[in-house]
Amino acid sequence: MRETREFIMYLDRFAEMHERLPDKVGALAVRFFKKRFEEQAWVDIITEPWKERKGNTDPGRGILIKSGRTKRSIRKVYANENEVMIGTDVPYAQVHNEGFRGTVKVKAHSRSRSRRRGRTRSTDIQQGEVKVAAHSRRVNYPRRQFMGQSAVLNRDIERFITAEYMKFLRA
Repeated sequence: MRETREFIMYLDRFAEMHERLPDKVGALAVRFFKKRFEEQAWVDIITEPWKERKGNTDPGRGILIKSGRTKRSIRKVYANENEVMIGTDVPYAQVHNEGFRGTVKVKAHSRSRSRRRGRTRSTDIQQGEVKVAAHSRRVNYPRRQFMGQSAVLNRDIERFITAEYMKFLRA
């Protein structure tokens, strides 16, 4: 009878450990993806450094980092015992992650002008802004992947899960 209770307690502890694994794997994946911003490269079978910015006026700043919003937004969206989904809610993250070449439509807007530049007309100086009409613009954003399938991440996850099970079995 005592062995049965101990075995049931053992199974309960195993179920708890198994239940926590997706959250821990999600945290591991989030750390991996955020580390891409520090290394400025995607790591899969080989390491692919990110392409430098054109006309880089601030060489000390990271390539995809201006405010840090994209990096901060990476989080675990969903997790169950079979899968973990990591995502971001930043609208331009997908363009940076996958790259984009094509035409985008720019909405009409107002642009504030600096009076120091000397390029403003007298009417602009009074109002402090310039109206910009809606137009199309050709863009070419290179792929600077920071999220996706990675052989290195998969290996790290396998090692982590194996280590968690081994810790449980030793305890």
